[in-house]
Amino acid sequence: MLISAYPHGVPLGSMLTVAGAVVAAAAVAAVVGLPPVHAADAVPEQSINFTFGVLGRDDGEFSGIVDVAIGPDGRIVVSDRAGSRVQVFHPNGTFAFRLSLPSIYGGDVDVGPDGHIFVVGQGVFHPNGTLVDRGHGVVYLQGYDSVDVGPDGRVVSTGDHRVQVFHPNGTFAFSFSDLGEGHGEVNHPGGAAFHPNGSIFVADGGNNRVQVFHPNGTFASVMLAGDFFRDVDVGPSGEVLVGKWPWWLFAPNGSIVARVGSPGSDFNNCDMGWTRMIVCGGGHGVTVFNGFAADAVLRPPVDVKVPPEVPPEVPPWGEPPWGEPPWGEPPWGEPPW
Repeated sequence: MLISAYPHGVPLGSMLTVAGAVVAAAAVAAVVGLPPVHAADAVPEQSINFTFGVLGRDDGEFSGIVDVAIGPDGRIVVSDRAGSRVQVFHPNGTFAFRLSLPSIYGGDVDVGPDGHIFVVGQGVFHPNGTLVDRGHGVVYLQGYDSVDVGPDGRVVSTGDHRVQVFHPNGTFAFSFSDLGEGHGEVNHPGGAAFHPNGSIFVADGGNNRVQVFHPNGTFASVMLAGDFFRDVDVGPSGEVLVGKWPWWLFAPNGSIVARVGSPGSDFNNCDMGWTRMIVCGGGHGVTVFNGFAADAVLRPPVDVKVPPEVPPEVPPWGEPPWGEPPWGEPPWGEPPW
């Protein structure tokens, strides 16, 4: 698997190897204005806190997880394909309640900063599970594949080779991109997420890349390219979680911090939410990974080996240029001079 980072579409030469993948430097830095990533030989796997879920159709069981999300209070929301249902769990993984969906389709989910639950094709639900908005909610989410709620309450959704942005009250703000493979164009985008600075990260699955757009929807850069990326999520301090099997956690400065899940993990989606916890779902189980501190991801982890920078050798006569000729014509006499 070859993964390269192209800030502003310009290939970079500094490469690093991560569990068999080759990743180039600068990633997020082109957008958030932080230093480029450093070369590394290995990335540790994010440790698992606990897992829950079994195969079935009763409360607390799953038979085809579509999406997962974690709210500001730590509760976990799971959309299950079989039975077209959305279930809510306490932070410890015990069943809390099931949403009463207006229709039979339960799609991607996310939780806003105020705890409201957004369900693609269904609308917006109060943290207690009651339906709040069947009007605007279903209008701006119907027929789209993903949903993400930003820190300011704005909503971004992908589908039909487009990205749509909505105001916190549900009214349409703007849309951007179109089918294609050029900068700013997308092909079957799998998901999108807001960065704390307002930038929008888009998993451009059909073009095997992750693109970054300015808050107004204009193209900014290509963060990663070279492999299929199922989805992308951005944490409360600008951490970026991207991939499919496995997923990769990037620090705000662009450093790769951890691998989330093993290469054989069947996670359909992962979410960082608002609590610095990572939750992933796939098949008939949910995995909750241990959280990470804000300052811990700002530097390479202990297990990451960064090769030292070796300064170039400088000849004893100093650096060029040594001035313009002529320095005089030979002979200059017999040695020694």
